[in-house]
Amino acid sequence: MCKKIFEIIIFTLFSLALLILSISLYIKFLWPQADYEQIIMTLHDLTPQIISENIFLSDIFGGLATFIILW
Repeated sequence: MCKKIFEIIIFTLFSLALLILSISLYIKFLWPQADYEQIIMTLHDLTPQIISENIFLSDIFGGLATFIILW
């Protein structure tokens, strides 16, 4: 039982780390010349309305594909 819980925790942490890595790589792909502060300011100024108007399925599938490839 303890081994199973340990495996679930390791799997969850590995998945989270891989998701963060794939998001970071995808953001670097979207904004190759931007530094950390510019990306944070862009994300800070976004509102749900702007996000819903400008979201593309290709962005969602691009991030998901990066995650699956790295997995």
